Amino acid sequence: MKIAILAPDLKEKEVNLRDSDPFLFFAIQALLSAGHRITIFSGKCEQITGLKKRSSSLTITPVLKKIARDISQADLHSRCLEDPFTLEEKPGFDLFIARGRTSEGWIRQAQEGSGAKVLYFPRLPLSLETETTDRVTPAAEIRLLDRVIYCATSYREQQAARELSGNPKNISRIPVWTKEGEFRSNEFVKRVEKLAERKETLYRGQIMTVIKKPVWHQNTLIPMEQVLMSGSVHVIPYTARGRLLFIQERRPGDHQPRLRVISGSIEPREKPEEAARRELEEETGIKARRLEKILTIPGSGPVKEKYHYFWAREITFNQSSKDPSEDIRGLISLSPAEFEERLLQGKFGTSRAVNALLKLLNRLKKRGGS
Repeated sequence: MKIAILAPDLKEKEVNLRDSDPFLFFAIQALLSAGHRITIFSGKCEQITGLKKRSSSLTITPVLKKIARDISQADLHSRCLEDPFTLEEKPGFDLFIARGRTSEGWIRQAQEGSGAKVLYFPRLPLSLETETTDRVTPAAEIRLLDRVIYCATSYREQQAARELSGNPKNISRIPVWTKEGEFRSNEFVKRVEKLAERKETLYRGQIMTVIKKPVWHQNTLIPMEQVLMSGSVHVIPYTARGRLLFIQERRPGDHQPRLRVISGSIEPREKPEEAARRELEEETGIKARRLEKILTIPGSGPVKEKYHYFWAREITFNQSSKDPSEDIRGLISLSPAEFEERLLQGKFGTSRAVNALLKLLNRLKKRGGS
């Protein structure tokens, strides 16, 4: 990931970040160690000392190096507003991190022509009553910015940011320091990468959303389309006589009915257990007094979905509650031995279904088939 750090407060030619801004120092080291490429747009800083090793992945670009050295902090901030930097020569950043008194002009210029987010880590006063010239951007200015996530590195900073900015929803707290005062490098990088994710919604339906988002592959962000499903439930009824029930169902695209597990999609705001009982009753008219979860399998790759498998016991039949729109051709009753034989013959499709069914079979064997 290519990251641009906007840091107009770095106005000395050479800066020891470990002393002047420990957070930014450790953040840069953590991001470099994670394989990210960083360009720092500073006020007039040309060199950062104290880093463990010089890295070819770190570039420092002084934006205001032509300004007189005796310029005051207030004038520097004003000049940032009047003469924001441009990114015409270095396009393609995946994320911007703004630190300190970064002006609205810098942030707006960073976002122009880019869909990347800006993670803003303002150097907030420890309390709102503290008199300091190093204050956060005014509240009215904060509300104008788009795609900006205000990040606080501590709980006190988070509270101060919310009070100073009218409690906006786009404030995130990143757990950076341990109680012992150590920088949590891995957690910081993980949270920053999560906040930096960009996704485009291509389609949104009742149970399915198709998005396009960048994903990491061999230290490179590549575009990937993902299908986000609401999740599905799969239910296997177990009778008092020790038989397992399946359905013969013909779905669109099938030439003939096939042996299937009772299944269906989870509806919005519905819990998996509720969906399992509903699908069981709609497809077969069966009500279960006991519903035990066998396994939950998360999807992978382009389809992101959770598959919930249940075992229904102490069942009763009520044909009047069966949904007539379901194209169910009948129930198939199998003993555990017959079920195992069909399973080994590959009659139950996908590997995740086989995984769940094998677990159920193992549970039945331990119970002695009862």
